[in-house]
Amino acid sequence: MKKLVLKHWALNIQVLILGALASMLMVVSSLILAKVLDTLILGDFINALIQVGIMLLLWALCNCCGYLKTKSKARAYEKMQRDIYEELVYTFFNMQLSEFDAKKTGDYISIFTNDMNQITANVFDSFYAIVDNLTLLIFSFTALANIHIYLAFYTIIAFLVLYFAPKLFDKQNEKYNLALSKENAEFTDQIKDQLAGYPVYELYQKKHIFKKRVMCYVDKLLNFKCRYSYFQALISYLVDYMGILCQLGSTFVTAVLIGMKYVSAGVLLSQGNLTGMFYSSAITVVSSTLKFRASKSLLKHADKQREVLIKTDIQKRIQEGIVIQHLAFTYGEKTVFKDFSAEFKIGNKYAVLGESGCGKTTILKILLKILPCEKGHVFVDHEDICDWDAEDLLKNIAYIEQSPYLFQASIKDNITLFEDVSETLLKEVLERCNLSAFIQGLDAGLETMIGESAKTISGGQKQRIAIARALIQHKKIIVMDEATSALDQKNSIEIEKRLLSDPELTVILVSHHLSDEIIPLLTQCYYL
Repeated sequence: MKKLVLKHWALNIQVLILGALASMLMVVSSLILAKVLDTLILGDFINALIQVGIMLLLWALCNCCGYLKTKSKARAYEKMQRDIYEELVYTFFNMQLSEFDAKKTGDYISIFTNDMNQITANVFDSFYAIVDNLTLLIFSFTALANIHIYLAFYTIIAFLVLYFAPKLFDKQNEKYNLALSKENAEFTDQIKDQLAGYPVYELYQKKHIFKKRVMCYVDKLLNFKCRYSYFQALISYLVDYMGILCQLGSTFVTAVLIGMKYVSAGVLLSQGNLTGMFYSSAITVVSSTLKFRASKSLLKHADKQREVLIKTDIQKRIQEGIVIQHLAFTYGEKTVFKDFSAEFKIGNKYAVLGESGCGKTTILKILLKILPCEKGHVFVDHEDICDWDAEDLLKNIAYIEQSPYLFQASIKDNITLFEDVSETLLKEVLERCNLSAFIQGLDAGLETMIGESAKTISGGQKQRIAIARALIQHKKIIVMDEATSALDQKNSIEIEKRLLSDPELTVILVSHHLSDEIIPLLTQCYYL
């Protein structure tokens, strides 16, 4: 938080100054109120009216300062929230695919939505509430001290008690905030899963189960939020009650001072306003400090420094090929495959064949460093794959999976990944993937939007778009993991033939079955 405040110091100083002016005007108005009462007691109605007019003018200026402060605060909010979102995005830059896959999508969505809402409410709101009320606290205390030093001494002691007593709840408060973040993440992931699977419930006429499961997750979250509210209410009412006791004590001290003739009777009205301001501000500062401290852990997602590696234009290129020696892999106690060896030379065409579940995809994920190389060796240009950065491997290898993900964007953006490419290159890629006729048959052509989960296009069309996406990136090695399985045989063979006939490409086809027309075009087949 300190880093964000300092980065946008100009806006935050504006908020501080405007808040201080508003607080000062409020306190001065309260002091004038005491003089109004004393003037009325003396029967000087003209001066009393003048003082009332001055007081109303000060209140109008106070409201103007408050409005300008709100505008500055809104701009500061916008800039600081953007910085946090940007820092969150940067955390993905150094994350390997294996690290990314270790968490559910719902966890990431929750960070960008629920956690950010908590940060806004408990960190930003609390920080500015503390800043706003500290200035009012200082000015109102100065005014009370001006009334009498004994009142100042009492006010200091009361504030210290009010501030430090609730710190006993700090650990429990932070624990609840972390638990709320976790509950929100789980709920987001569970609802996302149920909504994605709704067509299954519909097809099997089990919509009542959909309702039952969704409401089960809703009840669990709401139950926790209810318990969280109980705890927050307990702290809030405890602080409020202590504030009331402190304010009553201040009024008692003032009454004693009036009785001892140390101050005039008109002070009682002014003291009531000033102590009301002071303890109201003190309660807000204490409550906001509790929320701020409890939510510090939520900022850990955005507190990481930007350690993004800025690569030079000279990147590692695979020149000779990839060699696999005696590779084996196990999931728990289950052996997926063992003693697999293969060699993929640059420019040649290969196939890895085997039944479903035999480990073909696992081998590809090891080549891309998505999974670790547990037993055996993988060499890239005679260098152990462990010495290769995953980012460098992905700059050389295009991986096309069986069920590719398409963004809710245009077909063109899905192929180019939102980058500018020449029309010539785009047209060439569309021809190679047999997409030209399909695109021409669409009213909006390449600008046709793909909806959520790509429901508007077929599985085969999705696969062809994914292949086009890979080809347009100019990768030297194309790895196709059942990438044409959703295509009809004619289109599948035609696309594979075009790729295998390209002398610049190294192609690795992964499948459980290949057409007789494709096998003669391959350099070698490996079987699992």
